[in-house]
Amino acid sequence: MKRTPIARKTPMKATTIRASGKRKASRPKMTPARVNAKGQPCTLQLPGCYPGPDNEQVQLCHLRMFGGGGTGLKPHDAEAIFGCTHCHDLIDGRRHLIPELREQVSFFEHIAWALIRTGRLQREAGVSIWKGEK
Repeated sequence: MKRTPIARKTPMKATTIRASGKRKASRPKMTPARVNAKGQPCTLQLPGCYPGPDNEQVQLCHLRMFGGGGTGLKPHDAEAIFGCTHCHDLIDGRRHLIPELREQVSFFEHIAWALIRTGRLQREAGVSIWKGEK
């Protein structure tokens, strides 16, 4: 028995990026917390911290070590701290402290204090509003 192909009445819809003309945004979305980080002091303050003149190198550092993120995903902005480029590299593992300092520095203690300081700065700036506040 010979099969005949089914004839389409309408052409198939294009689903590829090139055919449809739609692209993903190449830059991450700038949330108010990320915009507010510019010019703030580095709250992490690890050894070798240098936020630059006028705190120009400070950015919002998302803490991936506690979960909340995944491949291509960032944790919520509430799980982030203000950190200079040097401190951000240390947290993300792109740089390492020298062994003598590694024994003296407690990362989790610095992160806990940085979360508290960042939360206070964001509340003062009006970026983070807690229930019951006006």
